[in-house]
Amino acid sequence: MRKIVLLITLTFASIISAEAQEKPAVSKTMVVRSSTMEQKIVKDSTGAIVPYAQWHQMMVSGGYTLRSRGIDSDTMTLVKMTAEDIARRNNTRSRLPAMMLPPSPAFPIGKKKELFNAKDVNGNKVDFKALAGKVIVLNFWFIACEPCKQEIPELNKLVADNPDVVFIGIGLDLKYEIKDFLKVTPFNYRQIYDAREDCNRYGVNGYPTNVVIDKKGITRYSSSGFGSGSLTYLKKTIEEVKAEN
Repeated sequence: MRKIVLLITLTFASIISAEAQEKPAVSKTMVVRSSTMEQKIVKDSTGAIVPYAQWHQMMVSGGYTLRSRGIDSDTMTLVKMTAEDIARRNNTRSRLPAMMLPPSPAFPIGKKKELFNAKDVNGNKVDFKALAGKVIVLNFWFIACEPCKQEIPELNKLVADNPDVVFIGIGLDLKYEIKDFLKVTPFNYRQIYDAREDCNRYGVNGYPTNVVIDKKGITRYSSSGFGSGSLTYLKKTIEEVKAEN
């Protein structure tokens, strides 16, 4: 069975139980190993198994999250987040210091990496050779990855603030799944779809993965995971690379 290794930085906010609400939030990095999301056993709050197509569509619609009792568990619970849950999570994250995440082994800093051409969700070719000389920012993600979705608002701000930078999302989900997701959750990167094979070729197995490639094609920043303030370093690198000749 093919495994996806998700290197994610989890912020333990107090949204699971009343007991958890009384504990101070802490930040911790974990490696979560799980089977592919299609093979997950997902249950609702009553304990009934929810088919993949159904829970996936609920995740796409927004407002739901998947929770697991253990990092190696293949059984997860589908939970609808309340407005209070979301506000509490955002407030907790805002109070934590910025974290420097580990670089992605797939994109060593200071090295060049061949980028594979693909098509975006609008049917247009993404030709990386034609983008030579531009600053390129990549984000590897998938819809059911909660940390991936948590960072989208901040990534959208980067797009708005840097019109001269090329932002490309490389998603694992199918074309129609990503297009449905974008209808309810704007993600303003140019989106490549169904990229499992390309991610394997790159060696990416941690999600989300963020990468900054400078005008000479050299990787200047890469990270695996997500944590409070982690995108501070992504933003800083973009500004530094843009300032270079």
